[in-house]
Amino acid sequence: MLAGVTLAGSFTCALAQTTVHVYRYELSLRSGDAEYRGEIPTGVPATGPSYEIERDQKGRIVRETDFEDGKAVSIWKYHYDGAQKFYDGKETWIDGQLTATERVHRNAKSLITRTERHTAEGELTSYAVREDLADHIEVHGYTADSKPVAHVKGYYSASGVMIRRVMYLSPESDEAGFMESEFDEQTGHPTSSRQIQDGKPTVIKKYSYVDGDLAHVDALDAQGTLFSVDAYEDGLLRKRGYKLPQGGTREVRYSYDERRWLVKSEIYLLGKAVCVLTYDRDSDGTIQRSTAFSPNGTLWAEYPPPIVMDVGRDGQAVGRSDALLHRTGDWW
Repeated sequence: MLAGVTLAGSFTCALAQTTVHVYRYELSLRSGDAEYRGEIPTGVPATGPSYEIERDQKGRIVRETDFEDGKAVSIWKYHYDGAQKFYDGKETWIDGQLTATERVHRNAKSLITRTERHTAEGELTSYAVREDLADHIEVHGYTADSKPVAHVKGYYSASGVMIRRVMYLSPESDEAGFMESEFDEQTGHPTSSRQIQDGKPTVIKKYSYVDGDLAHVDALDAQGTLFSVDAYEDGLLRKRGYKLPQGGTREVRYSYDERRWLVKSEIYLLGKAVCVLTYDRDSDGTIQRSTAFSPNGTLWAEYPPPIVMDVGRDGQAVGRSDALLHRTGDWW
């Protein structure tokens, strides 16, 4: 039984004689599962992200521990119904606390068709539906009350590894544009992406890695001019810096809690605070609302899911127009 969610069978991580291996890379598969590559030899310290995978005697993954620079950041425990080959549920643990459970539904080919995320107490917070089409997998994500929050298409290599992804900017309308990303088939890392709006590329992004960890992402406009840089540390986005056409900079500074959940995004223009974004979450981390406040605490805007990490001058998230604005006009 997943906490609050009854499943047949038991967690096989309780079985003896499991094997443990550590890997550098996690890749997304067409089935909806993950594959791990680049095994790290025993005794060799791992820098950047790594994945400790425990398997039972049947070779099934029963436990996954994700590390960042050798520090465990989260654990997944997998559930199987009897002798079935593929898992039908998992638990998420952070700092020794159960934070979420996930129920998985599969078709006759064992491809995941639906996932349902719950709090530790069993409350549904979100779900996703996956459709296996001829040349791609179509995914639609929803809140617990069936409001759309994501629309994604995944494209895969002959070996079933994701090599391309199309993520629509607005979950409610494909007309707002999309972000198209390419992935390295051997590492699963994104290598480049481009934002398409009105049929034309408006942003091109390039990714740079250090010791397998994402270090920064450079964003260029349609003319190839650098206009923003995302800086990463410990696997988390820490700062986004824009070069303004008239000179100077705009920055977004990101803060996280001990669970690595984003708690605050502070926007600065020419070094002066403009506004701060904060977040309301369910106990499993699912975003329920993003809010924007002035530097003195006045509510400026509210946003439904998905999460809003940056806004335009008008207070709207990029590619979206669903903000409830309490301040109209230009914010800076």
